[in-house]
Order: sequence, then structure tokens, then C-alpha cells
Amino acid sequence: MPAKVKEMKDDMMVDVKCNKTFYLMCKNLSYHIFTLIPEEDRPKAIETIKDLEYPAMTDFQKSFYTMALMISEMEKQAEAGNFIVEKEILMPGDEGYEGPSAEELKKSIEGLNED
Repeated sequence: MPAKVKEMKDDMMVDVKCNKTFYLMCKNLSYHIFTLIPEEDRPKAIETIKDLEYPAMTDFQKSFYTMALMISEMEKQAEAGNFIVEKEILMPGDEGYEGPSAEELKKSIEGLNED
């Protein structure tokens, strides 16, 4: 027996409201998807996205592209609403940079072991 599913109409257009937490969740998901692409394949996988039609993309490329579009739209709307704050962050090697604490590293490692 066929299952009934709901799908948006072809001509629909919706506005999705989000807060900073959801925005950061999307960015984290995008990075996670990026890390699933084998490191040696990342440059080619990302570069070819621009040249491929969606159906021709790999699942990784589709996922990454979808999240990139979502994040881009969030940032575009945030910029238009003057909700963007620019800040500088110190990078490893910068004077005053403090890396993650031992406790933060331990939690990260424990999280990896849960997968």
C-alpha cells in the first residue's frame, strides 16, 4: 500500500526564521559534512560543485551544497537586517592565542569515541 507523504508545491517560497543557535548548528553540520569527504578529495569535490547540476552531484556534494545555500541565505538576510557583527579571533601562532583547555579536548575525544 503506498505511503502518503507531504511535499511542498513547486512554486512555493517560504521564509525560514532562525536564531544564532540554529545558524551555528547549520555551520557545524556543513563542516561535519565537509570532514566526511576524504581529505585528498576535498578540493576537487568542492571545486566541481560549481560546475555540476544538482542531480549529477555525489551525496556529499549535495549535502554540502544544500547547507552552503542555507547558510548563505541566513547570512544574506542577517546582513540586510544589520544583524552581522564582525570580530577578530586569534589563531594558533598569534600572540595571546589560548587553545582549548585539557577538559575541552577530553570532551571532544570522548565525543569521537561515541560515534
